Amino acid sequence: MSTEGKKSPSISPYYKNLRPFHGRLPSALFICGTEDMFLDDSVGMNTRWETHGGKSILKLYPGARHGFIDSGLDVLGNARTALEDTKTYIQECMADVHITAIWKPDIDRNTYRFIKLENELKVLLVSDPEANKASVSFTYEACTLDSVPGMKWAVANIVTQGTEVV
Repeated sequence: MSTEGKKSPSISPYYKNLRPFHGRLPSALFICGTEDMFLDDSVGMNTRWETHGGKSILKLYPGARHGFIDSGLDVLGNARTALEDTKTYIQECMADVHITAIWKPDIDRNTYRFIKLENELKVLLVSDPEANKASVSFTYEACTLDSVPGMKWAVANIVTQGTEVV
């Protein structure tokens, strides 16, 4: 790939023109290891984000290389810390979210409903009136499908027993 090709925003978001988004950028969390080959890009992107009016947080993890979160080698404990930092960041961002209306384009025939469960879990329900199948996806870090008796059965029942349009 040519040097110019490598500067394409579709290859590296570092080269995206942020001027059209000035003052409208969401909050961003940049995570990088001090041994990451893209450290300079991460620091630079953090600076560009703030320059264009976005709130940003840059977290650096000593000794961590590129892809350290997903490498399976968490020798320094950085992956665990980075994931915990990410979780905290998302929780803080979502703490003030109070959805009263969901905007959607006219061609979108889905119905949406935002609910908050008793355990404070915030859920966005999406119903497609033309779908003949249902699926569910969630993350719950207190267990895995294998660690809680009956969890696989419960998830299978949710997915296979039909749906109710909300």
